[in-house]
Amino acid sequence: QLKNAHKYPELKTSSTRKALKILSTKALMGQEHSAFVLETYDFFKKIEACLRLSDMKSVNTFPEKMDNHHALVRAMAYTGDKAAQLFLEDFRKRRESVHTIFTNSLA
Repeated sequence: QLKNAHKYPELKTSSTRKALKILSTKALMGQEHSAFVLETYDFFKKIEACLRLSDMKSVNTFPEKMDNHHALVRAMAYTGDKAAQLFLEDFRKRRESVHTIFTNSLA
């Protein structure tokens, strides 16, 4: 947003979703990357909402060690013997992928 806002004033928005869509329509980020980043943004917002509900306060972090019965793992619909491990792997992969997309697309 900040890098390209002088060329595209419509990027000056408080809506992350809107800004990501604009980056795609202006060809500043590929459509596949934009779709993935939007999907991941929703995934992260769901994590945030689940944490807020379970702790009844604003929360920005979650424990790196959790068991398969942790409230967040269950709320995110991960099940089975390796639910916590799968959740953490998915989280880390998404985080790293988004970082790579932003570094390559907007650096």
